[in-house]
Amino acid sequence: MNLLILLCVLCVTFTGLCEGGGVLVDDLLNATVGGKVLFTTKLTPQEPPVTITVVIWKVNQSKILSFSSGSNRPTPEYEDRITLFISSGSLELRNLALKDSGYYSVDLITSDADKSGSTRLMIYEPVSNVMITTSSPDLVEFISSVRLSCSSSGSSLSFLWLNGSSEVTASDRVQFTDGGSKLTIFNVTRYDQGPFRCRVVNPVSNGTSDPVFLFLSYGPGSVQITGPLKQPPSCNAGCIAGIIIACCLIVGLCAGGLYFVSRRRKQRKHLSHGDTRTVSTGSGRQDNVASSSNQDVTYTDINVLKKRDGGTVQLELEKNSEYAEVKVNNRLPAASSTDANVEQTNEAAPQSGANCARTDVSLLICTSQEEGTMNLWFLLCVFCATFTGLCEGFGVLVDDLLNATVGGKVLFTAKLTPKDPPVTIQTVIWNFGILNIVNFNALMNATTPGYVGRITFFTSSGSLELRNLAQSDSGDYNVNILTSDLKNQPGNTKLMIYEPVSNVTITTSSPDLIEFINSFHLSCSSSGSSLSFHWLNGSSEVTASDRVQLTDGGSKLTILNVTRYDQGTYSCLVVNPVSNSTSDPVFLSVSFGPEKTSLNLSPSQLYHEDGSNVSLTCSADSRPPAHFQWIGDKLSVSGPELKLLNIKMNQTGNYSCEASNNKTHRSQTSQPVFISVLRKFESNLVQTANQTDFIEFNTSAVASCSVSSGSSLSFLWMNGSSEVTASDRVQLTDGNSSLTVVNVSRYDPGPFRCRVSNPISNGTSDPVNFTIIYGPDNMALIVNGSLSVGSNLTMHCSAQSNPPAQLSWTFRGDSLNATGPLLELYGVTEDQSGPYSCVAFNNHTNMNSSIGSLVTITKSGSKPQAVNVWLLSLLLSVGFLFSLQDVAVPSVHGRL
Repeated sequence: MNLLILLCVLCVTFTGLCEGGGVLVDDLLNATVGGKVLFTTKLTPQEPPVTITVVIWKVNQSKILSFSSGSNRPTPEYEDRITLFISSGSLELRNLALKDSGYYSVDLITSDADKSGSTRLMIYEPVSNVMITTSSPDLVEFISSVRLSCSSSGSSLSFLWLNGSSEVTASDRVQFTDGGSKLTIFNVTRYDQGPFRCRVVNPVSNGTSDPVFLFLSYGPGSVQITGPLKQPPSCNAGCIAGIIIACCLIVGLCAGGLYFVSRRRKQRKHLSHGDTRTVSTGSGRQDNVASSSNQDVTYTDINVLKKRDGGTVQLELEKNSEYAEVKVNNRLPAASSTDANVEQTNEAAPQSGANCARTDVSLLICTSQEEGTMNLWFLLCVFCATFTGLCEGFGVLVDDLLNATVGGKVLFTAKLTPKDPPVTIQTVIWNFGILNIVNFNALMNATTPGYVGRITFFTSSGSLELRNLAQSDSGDYNVNILTSDLKNQPGNTKLMIYEPVSNVTITTSSPDLIEFINSFHLSCSSSGSSLSFHWLNGSSEVTASDRVQLTDGGSKLTILNVTRYDQGTYSCLVVNPVSNSTSDPVFLSVSFGPEKTSLNLSPSQLYHEDGSNVSLTCSADSRPPAHFQWIGDKLSVSGPELKLLNIKMNQTGNYSCEASNNKTHRSQTSQPVFISVLRKFESNLVQTANQTDFIEFNTSAVASCSVSSGSSLSFLWMNGSSEVTASDRVQLTDGNSSLTVVNVSRYDPGPFRCRVSNPISNGTSDPVNFTIIYGPDNMALIVNGSLSVGSNLTMHCSAQSNPPAQLSWTFRGDSLNATGPLLELYGVTEDQSGPYSCVAFNNHTNMNSSIGSLVTITKSGSKPQAVNVWLLSLLLSVGFLFSLQDVAVPSVHGRL
């Protein structure tokens, strides 16, 4: 059971710490250095009124101020910085410093109950001088990185970075360090140019830096011209694979060529010994032949006529042949069409055979086996040069890669330039892959049917224009150009055909979103081929992060748990190598709040005069703007402003407002503001006293202070310029409006004044003086002059008394005909030696007092004797009492 009780007590205790500050309105207050703060209590006027008798304010258990029974004693260091409002116990603290942060508590003793409360005060330096410094404002896209540093005066700072109107969030390229005060962007892109701003906030203020622009160099890119787009040469994976394959083919062909030559030599050796080489013909007969692409010509059909000159063998066809003529050594003979000149080493039938081929122009070209071998090596060299050109350069062509649009045109440009002497083009062959496009030489200019009407061939340079492009035209193009200087100039390039970007549109799941709850999805669609997608929020590129997802090749954008900084105008930029296009913008609205709901009071004071006008304004951070409802006694007012016109005392109380958002379905209530309405007191301030004449230590003085009207009045009594405070003899009652001085003393004459005030008015009464009757006491007797015979002697007597005491003199107990404070003796003799006394009498107090002195008159040269003055005074006083009835009324001066 004890454990359960302890747990209950703990729960109640900690609940109080969180739910509120007891008698205090606020459990946490924030303020700025140099400002002021008001610790407001919840006490309100009641019927019957409740008065506060004791107030004790502390900070971190150290006393600030104590008030009780009219005594208001602040700690010295707070004396000029605080104001205590007696009617409610509230405390205002001014000229705040950081050291004023801490826990504040108050203890109140009222006429009906004891109350206490606590709160916490946090002091912050306000945000100021927000500045951005950058490592380098001149940057190169994809190469440079930049660091922005934000600095600010103030305390407990939080940093937020903005690019335009969008918040900058961390990602793979974006890093925040040093508590968010430093922003680093790696490998900047053209969308990182800004303007960048730094926003700094703390619980009492905020500030934003001037914008900083980053000057970022990029490109050239997305160049648009009427012809094809040019891209820099590169040797890609396909090119490397081609090199490897080409090398393998070269090695294989070389090996095959060597093997072929070796076999042919062996065959010639056998033929020289009378062997007959046979081959198969179309008719099935086997005979020695000279091969042709059109038919076989046997050795039996060719007669060796005679040796003409230089070892030239003359051959004659013995039978009719469909060959119109024989071309030997690439020239036509002058003889009959059946004759042919063939270079041979002897007159016998050709040992190595003659390879004859029919050309497209019906020419029979016969070559020896050695010439075929040489042609094979020439083909290998051309093959190697062709594949080498794929990587090392573009050969005779300017571009190795061309991009163009469907339906457009492209120009394959050759690099041939004028020379001295001029070089002319003899032969040009253009191919698309293995498909021939154009054959050009001195005798012909032939175009493949599929390209008729689509091409223009420029004979001066070998360049080729291709029009009405389709995606099927994408591929590899090559050209071989033979010039008049017998140089073969090959070239190759690649053409890529793309459909242009068009019809870029955005679809969205929902443009109306709620902060931290909803996620939104944007989809971008477009016509075209080989598309790349980029998302923009305003002028800033949207990049992937923990909350931002880019899917389906970047065509879909998803932002999870949206924030207010995600609101903006989103557009989709679609690009391909030949074109680009941007969608119409889509505006996304993010609803949030309400939050930071606060009240502003005008005029900003705690107390207001009865009949004055008061205005309250409510504000909150919210989108869409919040709806406001006012909370207070008998209030049914909505809207951001509440006007209290001609306010009355019964309208004193706490006022607050509730902000609500119909989109987020959230609401928040502001901290209450306490409005105290007071009435000024009338000027007829009256102070009364029971009497004005008092006998010291025997009577008490009572004074009262009153006004005809007023509220929340405070009374303060002054004695001269000093405040009257309660003590054993001084009593302040009836809310300090009544002053009682018990057993008055001579130090209580006044003048007494009563000062009355409330927070909106004050006044002071006319002074009242008390007459205090006292004495006689504290007497003194002074003897001046020589104590020699014949000299003059003067005695002076004084006493404290009100009214002044009556003074008389005695000698040896007998009254002298002398009154007043002065006794003068002239030409004294020895007979005038003896005890002298001064007697003081107050006829109001009926009290007397005396003092004496023994005077000894001596002759010159004699030494006067010492006298016990106090013993003599006592004896004279006793004698005076017996002779008091014979004392005459004294005069101011007496002379003997």
